[in-house]
Amino acid sequence: MVEQVIPDAGKLVELAGRCERASGPDRELDCQIYAVLQGWRYVKVMHRQKEGHFYAFRTSDGDKTVLLAPFYTKSLDAAIMLVQEGCFWSMPGLVQPLWDARINHHDGLICLPLSQPCATPALALCAAALRAQASSDTAKSEGEV
Repeated sequence: MVEQVIPDAGKLVELAGRCERASGPDRELDCQIYAVLQGWRYVKVMHRQKEGHFYAFRTSDGDKTVLLAPFYTKSLDAAIMLVQEGCFWSMPGLVQPLWDARINHHDGLICLPLSQPCATPALALCAAALRAQASSDTAKSEGEV
């Protein structure tokens, strides 16, 4: 049986804020998003020239694991993976060079707007999806078991 990971709402909001402030794609941020969603702690960056950037994580039991984090902050296709099942996304009022995104739930709940427009569409969608996850029933508050 696979254990379901419940991400920490505070960390999701913090990462959303970092997406909003980023000036462009950020592999370190991609890695940290992936680590939080997996319930792992980010450890360090390792590079491999041919296959892109690999990142090391440490699981709760102390084992080191190396995985390739999706390019959430660079690719809309990867950012869409952050949108929860049962939700849909939109980008109202696209005004380059600043981007905004919204996440709507099938029952009509709407995610809060971003605190500031983002530099790229992928960053806007990442920020909105992370904020939506943080405000959902599936996120836990800091200190909650």
